[in-house]
Amino acid sequence: MLSARNIAALGFMTFAMYLGAGNLIFPPFLGYQAGDNFMSGMMGFLLTGVGLPALALVMVALVKGSDNLTAALPKPLATAFWVMVFIVIGPAFVIPRAITVAYQFSFAPFLGDNSALVPFSIAFCLIVVLFSLFPGKLVDTVGKWLTPALLAILAVMAVFAFLFPMGKVEMATGPYVNGAFAEGLTQGYMTMDALGSIGFGWVIFRAIKSMGVDCPRATAKYTLMAAAMYAAAMAAVYLSLAYIGTNSANLGAEFTNGGEILTAFTNLHFGAFGTMLLGVVMVLACLTTAIGVTTAGSEFYSRTFSKVTYSKSVWVTMILAGM
Repeated sequence: MLSARNIAALGFMTFAMYLGAGNLIFPPFLGYQAGDNFMSGMMGFLLTGVGLPALALVMVALVKGSDNLTAALPKPLATAFWVMVFIVIGPAFVIPRAITVAYQFSFAPFLGDNSALVPFSIAFCLIVVLFSLFPGKLVDTVGKWLTPALLAILAVMAVFAFLFPMGKVEMATGPYVNGAFAEGLTQGYMTMDALGSIGFGWVIFRAIKSMGVDCPRATAKYTLMAAAMYAAAMAAVYLSLAYIGTNSANLGAEFTNGGEILTAFTNLHFGAFGTMLLGVVMVLACLTTAIGVTTAGSEFYSRTFSKVTYSKSVWVTMILAGM
């Protein structure tokens, strides 16, 4: 039986794997465009951005493992499905985006260009490799250290947003004027977290096993608890970030994405330190997501293909992503 501390760490690790670049950028822009239709838009966003991923994780728990989701399919078809999933949420899309976004919010504001993108990408990939090579310690490294630090910074931003609002809520614009709920549904789905859930099941099950739990029923129970913790924490983060966006129309700028809104918000409240603070948030968020998808994919490849080792898969994934 896991202790309350380990259960909390498992929940934090699960939450961290989902909280990537898009999860931080989409909500503020939704709030900015939705304006007085904020709640309607957020209901749609939370349904597909949190509800679907949580439901997918519940299904993984009920069938006792991600691999059992495709047990009824012919083996070649099931293998092809998982390979495509891990390519999409790994080196083909999610990890390269994480590297680029992390750089744009950390070093680019100070350098003014992409001159350091290559060395930054190499360093980013090496850090991901370092954490991913020890999947049994993910709960300790990500769940007990990286995620609490990330949540602490986000909590500070949320407190400032609620205590010192930047102005009144404006009228809805764009697709949120007459279709806020539908647009929220679309934007929530675009986080790709629903697809990530079926892959993250591999990581969560291994993490639980590394803590000494071998009973399938107990593993499923702890996975459900992790899903509930993830859903609650992510919903709170989304609502806080979207609230920042609803008040940002009074900053005197025409924003084109959520990243610009967060930059303006942190600069207003924290000055130059705010730029550094936002950079730390983005780097931590992108790192935890990259670690999660790399670990999930490598776990699958090493279990499915006899000649592919876990460590080799980690290195190949990050080399492809870095290219």
